[in-house]
Amino acid sequence: MEHSAYTLSYVTSTYDSTLWSQKLTSTIAPTILRRDLEEVQCVKTSQVAPRSPCCLERFVFSGSFLQVYKRTIRLAGVRHAGINFNASTVTTPPSSRKNMCGSDDMQGKEPEEITIAVMGPTGTGKSSFINLLSGASLKVGGNLESCTTSVQAAEPFELDGHRVTLIDTPGFDDSTLRDTDVLAMIAAHLSHTYKHGKLLAGVIYMHRILDNRMGGISSRNFKMFRNLCGDASLKNVAIVTNMWGMIEVHLGEARESELASKDIFFKSAVDNGARLLRHDGTVESARAIVRSFFGHEPQALQIQRELEAGMDISQTSAGKELNRDLMDRIAQHRKEMQALMEEMNEASRRRDEETRKELAEDRAKLQEEVKRIQDDARNMAAGYAEALAKLEQRMKDTESAAKVSKEVNDAKELQVRNDDHFKHFKSAVPDNAVLEAKLGGAFPIFGFWGKLAVMLSPFSLSWK
Repeated sequence: MEHSAYTLSYVTSTYDSTLWSQKLTSTIAPTILRRDLEEVQCVKTSQVAPRSPCCLERFVFSGSFLQVYKRTIRLAGVRHAGINFNASTVTTPPSSRKNMCGSDDMQGKEPEEITIAVMGPTGTGKSSFINLLSGASLKVGGNLESCTTSVQAAEPFELDGHRVTLIDTPGFDDSTLRDTDVLAMIAAHLSHTYKHGKLLAGVIYMHRILDNRMGGISSRNFKMFRNLCGDASLKNVAIVTNMWGMIEVHLGEARESELASKDIFFKSAVDNGARLLRHDGTVESARAIVRSFFGHEPQALQIQRELEAGMDISQTSAGKELNRDLMDRIAQHRKEMQALMEEMNEASRRRDEETRKELAEDRAKLQEEVKRIQDDARNMAAGYAEALAKLEQRMKDTESAAKVSKEVNDAKELQVRNDDHFKHFKSAVPDNAVLEAKLGGAFPIFGFWGKLAVMLSPFSLSWK
């Protein structure tokens, strides 16, 4: 694409090529006689419409801005500062055509954005998996004590033309958080992203192949996971078995086969479209798992659809499953309290006061736990609302901080470019006497005002 020199195009922040800047500043006259100037807003070259051969837009480099002074000047093949405006043309650099003209003629295209959530019980290697791929430094636990106490996104990384963001989540067996808190945080994050039009390209559920059975904790986590996702989105789910380097291969394969073939484990999910994959701890293995999501249509999870439909979180499938689990725990604790009461009565008959006091303390602890669980169940909705409000405020604070940082960086970058452009201008502009003589000879018809403009024009170039 070519622009006539009559348009007097000039490099602004639209361009990044220093060579192109040098070419343009040495080709186009830096100063043109002006009269009765009308200031127009700072614009980029892409906003300047091509003019007819007899019209010209006046550009003046002044301080930190490239200002446009609108003044139509009729030219008739005259020369200014030794430059022929009647014939010269400038060619837009190919790398800049997309910015200027909206063309698709670019070197490469923007990476496709995809987001993948990583879920699973505590200690299954979720944070380690994310750190391995993204180079992030999410805190990793060395035992069953949880280190992930919030939903957090790692820094995006690029893989095969995709910009991938991995989301770390706490497990429902978290050692520092209540299950209702975990559900509230995960649901708040999913709801917030869904409202802003962002869907997950996939979900990874991590499971330790070391575990020879799915105990209560693992089973509870997977039930919650299934109710969060729903059956419709299982085709975008990968169940990843981890820690293969810590078990003999034949034992691991036997457990993997059992996980995939029994209904009490992962069979139902696999039958409905979920994939059972291995992670051997290498970055190649982790990348292969992420690549398996490429090309999949992002899907809304079941809890996202339910919350968007106006359901209270306690009425969602995940909320109901958690309530059932809480009620089961209360029932279990009450059985334990009843057994302790019988033991206390027996100790009293034996006049074993020390044992009776110990049993009474244990029963009091269970009573407190029952009360806490009941409060959690009642306050599930309030906990979700609080988590959502905190998340939205944090997002606003992050966006504000990012905006300020961007403005500061843009201002610094613009200043550096303007300093460079000013140097080019200064070297291209002849001394005042020569410039005045050339312009005066080229435009004798402007009289006093024309001469005054000629005398003052170099100052508009050097003023900063």
